[in-house]
Amino acid sequence: MNPDHRKILRSGIDAYLERHDTALEPNDEYLSYDFHYISEAKWCVMVDVMLKDYLEGITNKLHHWRDMLRSWQAWNDVVAGYDQHAAWFLRRQIIEPLMHWCLITPSTFRDVMTLVGTNAIHQIRRHTESGYKDHMEGEKTAAEPKPKYLKKHQKEERLFKLALPLSNSRHFTDALRILDSKAYQTATKEYRNRNSHAFGPRIALGITQVVTREIVPDTNLDEQPDGTFLKKDVPGRFKTRYGCGGVHPLDPERARDANLEQYRLTRKCFDHLTSFLAEHAAKLPRANA
Repeated sequence: MNPDHRKILRSGIDAYLERHDTALEPNDEYLSYDFHYISEAKWCVMVDVMLKDYLEGITNKLHHWRDMLRSWQAWNDVVAGYDQHAAWFLRRQIIEPLMHWCLITPSTFRDVMTLVGTNAIHQIRRHTESGYKDHMEGEKTAAEPKPKYLKKHQKEERLFKLALPLSNSRHFTDALRILDSKAYQTATKEYRNRNSHAFGPRIALGITQVVTREIVPDTNLDEQPDGTFLKKDVPGRFKTRYGCGGVHPLDPERARDANLEQYRLTRKCFDHLTSFLAEHAAKLPRANA
């Protein structure tokens, strides 16, 4: 490693350790792993193990997200004290990996919450409704031996349909709907989508996608009675247009604020899910009865 970079990294880590010993956000406590309401209910074989595994998995991911956000804030504060070159080096070495993980996590959590909510609600209905079949939309049947792989929005619609007959399901499903919202995607310049399929925005410095290419309606200039011309679309005809574009870099502080809000919304969503499960698990026969 370049000696100057080594010196910057050593001083940065020392400053980070000092900053990490002071107040950081989020400052909430770690969640409990006590899901006694699952263990206390009588389920069909392996269902309690499956549900506890799901809930513990979400808890682990939320704790990881919490810690990454705190580190992100500490490093933002550290980097603010360096000149442009040193700040760029520390961002590349440390902040960008933190940011990348955090910025794609709201989309991941929406998928995870959909998966866990779907399976949990399916099991509740399986255990409480007479004649309810252990089968979900998209799975194999004798008539359809090939599984139907549902898209993201189809999985969510399946969950909403499953949850609708159960009391208090709206608290959870409404909370799920606002995760990874359009407002968040706009605030982060569609970071996850652009990084997954093309070039994502840079961090703090630099512009990507400086030239745009798009297919637009073709146009003609129609002369008006007063001698002026009016541009009008030509029905059914299109042309290729090149222009100056440019996705500006993400500001690390603003991006963290947006991501922190998504973390808090996700924790609320998980609270609604666990409250919902506790309510309905309490209606089942007792495991030791």
